[in-house]
Amino acid sequence: MFALEREDLCPNMLCLGKGLGGGISIGALITEEDAIASLSPGELSGGSGGNALACASAMAVIDILEKEHLAEHAREVGNYQRRQPPHQAYQRQQHIQPHPLMLGRTRFQGDLRLA
Repeated sequence: MFALEREDLCPNMLCLGKGLGGGISIGALITEEDAIASLSPGELSGGSGGNALACASAMAVIDILEKEHLAEHAREVGNYQRRQPPHQAYQRQQHIQPHPLMLGRTRFQGDLRLA
């Protein structure tokens, strides 16, 4: 589900936010047990303070990601996009970002130059 898994990385901490709550403001910190154990109650909190609506929203988002296999779907769509030739309107394609959810193409039309 995370790009770091494709790279076989194991960070000490992982901060999540934005889309986690499906439009409801929430953030999350995933870390090793000993890092959390070193904190006293109340030392790590945010503006929403773990409110029930935000937590329920995040759980619903995670359920949808898992039940609808959205990470696998993103991988399939990314693989499909990588196999597509550059659009005819563009004379050359400079770069394709390799990760499915971060797939992007840098395209140039004609002799486009940045000033």
